[in-house]
Amino acid sequence: MNNNSQKSLTTSLSQLVQSTYLLAPSIVLMGIIIATLIISVTLIYTPLMIATLIILVVFTAILVFIKRESFGDATLSLVGGLLTILKTEWTINFYIVFCIAPPSDPIVHPLLLQS
Repeated sequence: MNNNSQKSLTTSLSQLVQSTYLLAPSIVLMGIIIATLIISVTLIYTPLMIATLIILVVFTAILVFIKRESFGDATLSLVGGLLTILKTEWTINFYIVFCIAPPSDPIVHPLLLQS
């Protein structure tokens, strides 16, 4: 991701959180607390870590199918993701990088299309 799109993404997310906080501060605080709790529990328990990764890969494959309307592309993304998940010995660092890193395909990640 180039520097300009990363800055615009960061700015948009901060503006979204600020505007939501102005409308309903308790919902934003509870969302942050729940997200932190879910992430910390997931990092401690390895089978739950693998389960969340599988859900992420299946969701990405569904997005690929919806955007491209191609079973072949969706199947390739699903098989590639599942093979990666099941063959890798997952550590906390690998898990965070796998979940946070943006996909290289702009079809899957619409924010990469904005310049």
